[in-house]
Amino acid sequence: ADRARAERRDRSVKPALTVESQRLAIRFDDAGPSVEAVYELWVEGWPVTSAHLPFPGFAATAELTRDGKPSAGLALAKERDGGLSVVAREPGRYRLVVRGRGEVQRAAGSTRLLIEPSRAAVAVTEVDAPAALGTHVEGAVVVGERTAGDRRLLTLAPNRGATTVVEVRREQEAGEATTLLADSSLLTIL
Repeated sequence: ADRARAERRDRSVKPALTVESQRLAIRFDDAGPSVEAVYELWVEGWPVTSAHLPFPGFAATAELTRDGKPSAGLALAKERDGGLSVVAREPGRYRLVVRGRGEVQRAAGSTRLLIEPSRAAVAVTEVDAPAALGTHVEGAVVVGERTAGDRRLLTLAPNRGATTVVEVRREQEAGEATTLLADSSLLTIL
């Protein structure tokens, strides 16, 4: 009887899947960036439509809890143009943790990772990169920066509706830039 009442109540509520918060943790290493994304989702009504989740790369694993307990209540798929599509089987509060490798663009000694605009009301991106590399960020505000050993840790607040670009690149000494330019010119002449 209680279950039937709950199902009637769920069907009377307009279906919605809301991404309440999103936290991306990105760690750059020699193999490229690893990404962990944590999404807090609220699902109400039935049937539920799908929602888009920005995930900058290839998802390898996903863990889901519903109301704090392990669940198999979501279907997750990689979208053709990037990110993930998620569909819930039943209403509730979900926590989805997705881990994988970042999809990057490499050029001229730099590695760029593009992160789609967040759909969450609250979003934070944490970047962990080697301190020896220069870090450049577009589309987000750096709200925290510190160095721990040989790593640089950045906390970013993404700009609403903007793609965030995180670029790491090898920093060059002033004399090294001239040497690299001369080497490059020499190779061009040959």
